[in-house]
Amino acid sequence: MIGFSYHGMLSRIILAALHFNENALRGQATTIDGRKKYDVIFSKFKKEDYYVREVKVDCTYAEDQTMNSSGVMIQSDVPPPLCSSYQQPDEETTIQEKTFQTGQHF
Repeated sequence: MIGFSYHGMLSRIILAALHFNENALRGQATTIDGRKKYDVIFSKFKKEDYYVREVKVDCTYAEDQTMNSSGVMIQSDVPPPLCSSYQQPDEETTIQEKTFQTGQHF
């Protein structure tokens, strides 16, 4: 059994890539009066140690608009499941072999 369909996983990968590309180079957030925002981070394992980092602009979640405007259509052939390449033995032969190994003869 396949847990997720091929097209479903491909769609999730495309959405994740679009989200990353849209938010990868976010700018630094600013206050109302135009000053850049910073945050002081205190270390959990070194007492009295801290550092300053930039506060980034909030992430955007515009995947729906991006997908609708770009017109991305998933038209690819679905590969067969991996288990389709296995040889499946005959049912009668398999039952006879297993019952002979366990000593249960019908």
